Amino acid sequence: MYSLMFKTALASIIIMLLAPISLRAQETYEDFIAKGKVNYDKKDYRDAVEDFTDAILLDPTKFEGFKWRGDAYHKMSLFVKAVEDYEAAIKLDQSNYEVYFNLARAEISMSKQKEALKHLDNAIALNAENAELYFFRGNVYNELWQFKSALKDYDQAILLNPNYSAAYYNRGAVKGEMGKFDEGLRDFEKVAVLDTSLTEALVNIALSKFGAKQYASAIQDFNKIIASDKDFVSKAYYYRAESYYELGKTTEACEDWKKAIALGYEDEFGSYASICEKKERGPRKNQATVTF
Repeated sequence: MYSLMFKTALASIIIMLLAPISLRAQETYEDFIAKGKVNYDKKDYRDAVEDFTDAILLDPTKFEGFKWRGDAYHKMSLFVKAVEDYEAAIKLDQSNYEVYFNLARAEISMSKQKEALKHLDNAIALNAENAELYFFRGNVYNELWQFKSALKDYDQAILLNPNYSAAYYNRGAVKGEMGKFDEGLRDFEKVAVLDTSLTEALVNIALSKFGAKQYASAIQDFNKIIASDKDFVSKAYYYRAESYYELGKTTEACEDWKKAIALGYEDEFGSYASICEKKERGPRKNQATVTF
C-alpha cells in the first residue's frame, strides 16, 4: 500500500499538471483574443496562432479570431493558411477593409495579382481615403504592366498623402517605363527631398537624365554616386559610360564599361564587346535602355 505521504505528493503533482488546463478552460473568447494580440505584438506568432485558435474553437461565428490568426500566419509567411483565414473572416463580416487589404497582400506574396486586385477594390470601396490602398493597387497594376492604371493610383495616393515618398518613387519608375523621363525625373527629385537617405532616388535621377538625353548632367550625377556610394558604383560606371558614348567620348566610355564589368555589372547591351574590343563602327544594334 502507498504511504499517505506518497498519495499526498501524487495528488499535488496531478493538481499541478491539471491546473494550466483548468485555467485555460476557464478563459473566454475575449481572453484568448487579448492574449493572442499580446503575443502578436511581441512577434511570438506561433503562440499567437495557438491563442487565436482557442478563441475560434470557443466561438467560430466571430470575425476577429479568423482575422487575427490570418495576420499571424501572414507574418510567418504561411500565406495559404492566411488566405483561408481571411476568407473565413470575410464570410462573417464584409465591412472591415483591413481584412481585404491583408488578403490582397497575402495574394501578392503568392503571385496572385489578379485576385489581389479584386480584393484591393473591395478595400478601397470601404475606405476610399486610405492612400496606402491606392499605392498597393498601383503596385499590382505596375506588375501587370498596366502602367496607365498604376499612374492613376499613384496619383491618388499622392493626392491623399502629398509626402508619400514611396508613391513618388514608384510613379517615377512607371513614367520611366513609359518613356516619360522628364516627368519621372521630377518625381525622383521629390523623393530625394522627402527622404535624403534613399540613395536609389539619386541613382534614378541620374538614370532619368540619361533617358531624357541630358547626358552631361547625368554624368555629373554619376560622378557623385561613384564618389560616395558603394552599392551602385558598378551601375553608375556603366551608365556613365553610356552617357560618354552618346556624347561621342568613346575612350572615356570604354574605360567606364571596363570598370563596370570588372565590378560585376552585366554588359547586357554588348557595348564594351562591340565598341571597345571589336571596335565596330557605326550605330550599335542594341542601344542602351534605362533599367531602374
